[in-house]
Amino acid sequence: MRTSKISPPLTFESILPQADRGRDELSDAKSTARQDDILAVCKLHGFLGRPTVENQLQALDKEYQQLRDQGQSGRADYVQTLYIWLSKKSGKVTVS
Repeated sequence: MRTSKISPPLTFESILPQADRGRDELSDAKSTARQDDILAVCKLHGFLGRPTVENQLQALDKEYQQLRDQGQSGRADYVQTLYIWLSKKSGKVTVS
């Protein structure tokens, strides 16, 4: 005689930890992508290696100003997003 094992029904509470883990992974991936973008901007503006947060913010500010001057408002908005994110992350909130 064979008995089959019946799984308990799925509930919101049983799925929640998986959803949180997925959100954390997405958040980690987004954070890594933003940091990669920031380092690329730093490289464009002569800050090589692992620049300080102040230098990263300075490079982002320069890039933002250049893009605005060139009329690339969409890209400038993204750089501004990076600047705000890094400022909040580092505790150096100086949004103007």
